[in-house]
Order: sequence, then C-alpha cells, then structure tokens
Amino acid sequence: MIARSLQIAAVLLIVFSLILAALLRFGSARPDQPSGQFVSNWTAQAGPQQSTRPTTEPPLAATAFQMQPSPGTVVPARFEVERLLRLTEAAQGSFGIVINDETRGREIYAEQRDHVFYAASLIKLPIALTLYSLANQQLLSLDEQLTVRAEDLVPGTGSLQHEPPGQTYSLRELCRRMLVESDNVASNLLLRRIGFDQVNALMGQLGAGQTRVERLFFDEEARLAGRRIETSPQDIVLVLRVLWLGELTGAAGAAELRAALAANNDRSKLPALLPAAIQVYHKSAVVPASEHDAGIVVLPSGHHYIIVVMSEELPDNSAGVRAITQISRLAYDYLARLDVQP
Repeated sequence: MIARSLQIAAVLLIVFSLILAALLRFGSARPDQPSGQFVSNWTAQAGPQQSTRPTTEPPLAATAFQMQPSPGTVVPARFEVERLLRLTEAAQGSFGIVINDETRGREIYAEQRDHVFYAASLIKLPIALTLYSLANQQLLSLDEQLTVRAEDLVPGTGSLQHEPPGQTYSLRELCRRMLVESDNVASNLLLRRIGFDQVNALMGQLGAGQTRVERLFFDEEARLAGRRIETSPQDIVLVLRVLWLGELTGAAGAAELRAALAANNDRSKLPALLPAAIQVYHKSAVVPASEHDAGIVVLPSGHHYIIVVMSEELPDNSAGVRAITQISRLAYDYLARLDVQP
C-alpha cells in the first residue's frame, strides 16, 4: 500500500514538474512580439503602428522642419487637408488653391482651381511669358528701348512712377522691374508694346482660357466699361510650368525670367515661413480684400513644386497674408519630408 502511494506521488511530481516548466517557457515569451508565421501575417495585415497618445500640435509658424530626419521619422500618408481648411476658414475669405508636385507629376491639393479671380498683378506673369516668347521667335528684341512719358505714370507699386519722364529703358529692364518690383508703369508700357491680343492668344494656346487682360493698370474708364484683368489658379499653374520648362522662351530667356521671379521684393507670403536657403520663384499680388501669390519652390533635393494661392472677399487683408504663409509652409513641410523619407 505504501509502495503504491509512493508511485502515485512520483507520478504527480513528474506531472507537476512538466506543467511548471511549460508555464515558465510561456512566461518568458514577449506578448507583444508573436513568433513564427504569425508575426509575418500580423505585419502584413496591420502594417506599422503609430502611437495613439494625444499630442498638442504647435502653431504652424513655429513648426521646425528637420532637413535630415532621424531614421524612423513618420511621413504623413497624405497631405493634411483638414489643417489647410482650418487656415482658410480662419481667414474668412474665398480661396482658390493648387499645389502640384511637378517632379512626381501629381496634384497634392486643389480648391476652386478653375474659379475666375481678379488677377491684379498676377497678370504680369502672362505678360512676361508673352514678351519672352515673342523675343524667342525674333518678333521683337528685348534690347528695344521705350521712353517713359509723363502720361505713362500711374500709381501703385514700382519705382518708375518716381523717376523723371523722358528716360528710356529696354524691354528687358522693364520686364525685370515688372516682376521684381511689380512696377505698374513698366507693365503698361509692355502691354502697349505687345498688345492685349498677343497675351490672350498665347493663353488660349496654352489652355489657359480663363486668363484675360483687356485694359491697362489704373485705366478707370476701361474698368467701368467692363474690360477685364482676370485669371484662375489652374491657368497660373500652366503659365508657371511653361515658364519653368523654357519651351516658349528658350533656355536663356527662361533663366532671365526665373532670376527676376527669385528677386521678387515681396517676401511676405509664399517665402515668409520657409527656410532662408529655399529658392522661391514667385509673383505676388494685392488689392483690397484680395491677396495672391504664385510660384515655384525648389526643395533641398532639387525637386520642385508649384503652389498658387488666390483669395477674394477677405474681411482683412492681413488674414489672407497669414493664410498664404501658413499654407505655403504646410505644403513645403509635406513635400520636403516626402523627399527625404527613408
């Protein structure tokens, strides 16, 4: 009887030892890292996981973009549309926006791309493109001289209005001042020289049919008669793309136009929140209740994108300026991170 009890106790001891060993092996495994085939199945189905801890988003103006992000930096899967919409809603105006990744050939964002806005000084981009296109066809010379008369002087932006009449300038210099200073006197002189029809015809050929220039700057009689100066965000994208490629202007002409756009003395919008070393080739515009800026931004990688932001019905122009600066930074951060992701 005693011997049988000892046998039972021995068997129970062996079973208990086996159970204990199994428990110890199970406890040593990490529950957050399944093993074997299950790991690969989980990874394929779930993908990389991100923290769900709430974070406080800093103001966009204070966002610091890391030019060389550390390994594992999370790149947004998509452009932050909701954040952009908050910016335009805060400005309370009506916006037309197009952001195109030209290197990858894809549109990042568009809002009212075909809406027709009063172009203001953005119309100077089609004027410049038409002038250099005519020069490239040898239909005129950029060295041709024009004389500024007293009756040519108009107010607004630019330095020519403050210089004495009777001085002469080349078409090249007038175009440079039109783009760098947004000079209205220079713009009107060039428009008289090449004609409205030339600009409008070229825009039609490019598919930018919503762009029309039918009067000079500060021609109040023509404005009251309904003659237009207008464009759309998508039309300006087309103009900037053609200008950048240089197909109509030739390489030398395109280089001159890019140099003038890079020297734009209004840095208050698209370039304002971007790193100082980033090159922005752009043309801005402002009239009461409207703020525009349109340009080509070159990333540290050499890739480039086009961004056009137009606005109207702003209760306060400064709100439009703030929105454009922050939309510009939002686009830059997304595309620059995309360029340097592992």
